[in-house]
Amino acid sequence: MTNLTYKTNQYRKNAFTLLETLVALSIIGIIAAFSINFLATVIKDGAKATVISEIKQNGNYALDVMSYYIRNASSVEDCSAGDSITIKNGTDSIVFDLLPQDVVNNLNARIASNSTILTNAEKNVGVDVAQLAFSCDLTRTPPLVSITLQIKQSKWITRPESSATVDFQTNISLRSY
Repeated sequence: MTNLTYKTNQYRKNAFTLLETLVALSIIGIIAAFSINFLATVIKDGAKATVISEIKQNGNYALDVMSYYIRNASSVEDCSAGDSITIKNGTDSIVFDLLPQDVVNNLNARIASNSTILTNAEKNVGVDVAQLAFSCDLTRTPPLVSITLQIKQSKWITRPESSATVDFQTNISLRSY
């Protein structure tokens, strides 16, 4: 009989009680919940950073191209429309303007220079130009052109973590006046 009691006590020392098992599972569950929440936040922040990077890349490229051509233009021909400007570069006229959303071809609003598109307007990966405004002070020597630009994520992408808007602004003086 003493041998049987010894073995029963030995099994009790090596095993977990139901309470210990439930406490361990609860702790693991809490840690898993925090880990999943943390990973979800990291993924959302990564998506937002990607969107902002795409917007900034498109905005900076458009501003760089417009700034280059305006800075090296011989004159400003027309700046009265607000969302469009026509400059003269030698014998060529260059027009920068805002093209509206094209639902038929699945294109977002975009910035164009004559026939060249300056921002990625594709439906699923592009950006949407919300605002483009030019203001010109032609009374100054040299003339000064101000550009205000607002770009946001494509209208067709509706995930809240992917929504972002970035404002751009620059002033450019013409060199050839």
